Amino acid sequence: MLQKEFDELCKQIAIDRRQIVEVKKPEYTEGHEDVLWNFKQTAHELNLDPMQVAYIFFRKHVASIGQVCSNRNRNSSELFMHRISDAMNYLELIYALYNEGQDVGAISIAELSSLY
Repeated sequence: MLQKEFDELCKQIAIDRRQIVEVKKPEYTEGHEDVLWNFKQTAHELNLDPMQVAYIFFRKHVASIGQVCSNRNRNSSELFMHRISDAMNYLELIYALYNEGQDVGAISIAELSSLY
């Protein structure tokens, strides 16, 4: 795949991710301003941490992606791009839960490089 094709693919995924968020937001927030409300409410009901709940939801998407990776011809009720987009969205939500209430500043390139 050429860089131009890859860049276009990334743009398409970014658009798909935003559309999924806009469609699913009312269902998950149930009218609450807190975009993380669904995870917190479910966590409260199950006596779990909200991050654990988000991770469980994320794992469902990873399992579906894994099934398609194992068998490209597998019939799917959901477009593969939507599965990828949803998984990426869940990673952002998990990160939001992790950072909620913390002072999260931008990380410098030097700091990022030191992690690897």
